[in-house]
Amino acid sequence: MGDVRAVVVQRAPGRPGRGESAQTTVLESADGCPNLVQRVLSVGPAGAATMRAEGGGECWYVSRGRAIVHADRSVGVEKPTGIFLPAGTSCQVENPGDEVLEVTIAVLPEPVACSEMLVAALEDCAVEVTGDRQFRVLLGAPQGFEAATQFVGDIPPGRAPEHSHTYDEVVRVLDGSGQIHAGGEVHPLEPGTSVYLPPGTPHCLENTSSGVLRVLGVFHPGGSPGAKSQHAGDGGGLAH
Repeated sequence: MGDVRAVVVQRAPGRPGRGESAQTTVLESADGCPNLVQRVLSVGPAGAATMRAEGGGECWYVSRGRAIVHADRSVGVEKPTGIFLPAGTSCQVENPGDEVLEVTIAVLPEPVACSEMLVAALEDCAVEVTGDRQFRVLLGAPQGFEAATQFVGDIPPGRAPEHSHTYDEVVRVLDGSGQIHAGGEVHPLEPGTSVYLPPGTPHCLENTSSGVLRVLGVFHPGGSPGAKSQHAGDGGGLAH
């Protein structure tokens, strides 16, 4: 991996008006994120966007508002919900609500062995616990493919043990505040912060607030968010 290192960016997504839509790329190869792309789709009330899943397929996470997605079938979803769209899938996304719809999209580098749209509401996903942290897997092994995993993790106040992974990962902060320790550097975290973690990078997330720090993660290839390689002196904890 050589000079590949953790990347932390704070890029505000578009705020479209009524009937409008916008896409914002927040992480890509030009930022030093070579294998995954993270975008944010924003659709204003009564707006719509025509999309086509790129790369090896896309993992979506509806974090704000409501959506009607027309692909191989039409589904209505509300936050928080994960959606997988196979590579090449054409779809239309409508916002039937009164607030801006916001969807975080991770573009995968390799095709996933799944040929249909998948939808997973966060509340329907099992809570998994490691140490004092918990997470829910929305997309991945539970749906029968191993190419990628999408999860939401809740981190209580405090600092997780430093560890590393064998996969590429992109993270987006959904709620709360804190900081990330990665590759010997410390960066602040707040809602909307995006992070790229290359394989083998020692890191941990620290929740410096009194509430929960909630993060969305997508990694490739897939596996369990609880799996990690710990470093000297570490104990248990979430995969962050």
